[in-house]
Amino acid sequence: MGVTGDFGKLAELIKKVGAAATPEWRLRLSKNLAQEARTQMVNGFIAQRDPYGTPWKPTLRGGQILRDKAILMNSVKPSATATSFELSTNVVYAGVHQRGATIKAKAGRYLKFKVGGKWAQKRQVVIPQRRFMPEAGDAGPIWMTAFRRVADE
Repeated sequence: MGVTGDFGKLAELIKKVGAAATPEWRLRLSKNLAQEARTQMVNGFIAQRDPYGTPWKPTLRGGQILRDKAILMNSVKPSATATSFELSTNVVYAGVHQRGATIKAKAGRYLKFKVGGKWAQKRQVVIPQRRFMPEAGDAGPIWMTAFRRVADE
């Protein structure tokens, strides 16, 4: 029984598979995936949707949601090791937008703030959930498609 084929291509494939076992290759892949995760997060801010494609609830004042100053979006930084990657932020209100929250007045009876140039006062304000990162263990189809493309490259 004989074997035929392009042995040069087979040798190249063996070399690539061997390279995938090195820490340097895995670190490069993790860095590329971390950067793609950041790109997907920014795309979500631009499209005003969560990582699963669900549109964010509009604000009362209109305009770009969470992008007036883009502080939260610009604060998210990627990092990677040979075995993992993450996106992190030091913006204290990130969790409020990721999970949603009800903010109640602590000092005084009312929260006072401007909406559309006019002062408003409320006993509490509900901030709707506007996820900009996927839930742990479920990157969703949008992010996973992008990750597969990056890994294939």
